[in-house]
Amino acid sequence: MLKPLVLKTKRSILGEVRKELKKKRLENSIFGLAVLYSDIRYSTKIATTLKPFEQKMYYETFLNEMISIIEDFGGYPFKTTGDCVIGFFLEEHGFQWCDNVILCGLMMIEVVKNNISPYLQSKGLPKLECRIAADYGEAQIIKLYSQKLPFNLEVVGNVMNIAAKILSRAETNQMFIGQNLAELIHTEYRVHCEHAGNLQFNSENYKFFKVNYKI
Repeated sequence: MLKPLVLKTKRSILGEVRKELKKKRLENSIFGLAVLYSDIRYSTKIATTLKPFEQKMYYETFLNEMISIIEDFGGYPFKTTGDCVIGFFLEEHGFQWCDNVILCGLMMIEVVKNNISPYLQSKGLPKLECRIAADYGEAQIIKLYSQKLPFNLEVVGNVMNIAAKILSRAETNQMFIGQNLAELIHTEYRVHCEHAGNLQFNSENYKFFKVNYKI
């Protein structure tokens, strides 16, 4: 039976990420990565029906499980923003690293449907559903200078904004990816990607795709 865990803090998540970035000497460079967003559908509406301790269980269970899955597929859980987890996967040689982004997102959907939601419902809480978006692009690290912040690194790049916009187009239990990521993944997964729409980006149509691959 699924059990809620103690939610990782932004300090611990960013601390782990910073160590990895330093090890790879990425703090002062532009580098390629895939970013993945996972959020709860209709969370604002659902939250208004929950008591404070119920909200804690609802969000804590989801966020912790998403963080765990990102780590299982070799990614780095970068931050949590309310009902959303953001993770990234650093670019490496070959297909495996970007294929892992696809498998990670699809696994998130399956775990939510088959484990998290049934567990929460067994506790008298509402059904939980999610949606996923991911894309690939260049990013860089900026440092934040404040003694009051529990962390001092941020990842910035167009890929972060594009992935967030793609997420807004996804429906329940769907995974959408941008064309940059779609062009990198192995044919085994790419043939199961269906054109789902376009974003206006730099005066051009930027395609995004629905992933129909089944795990």
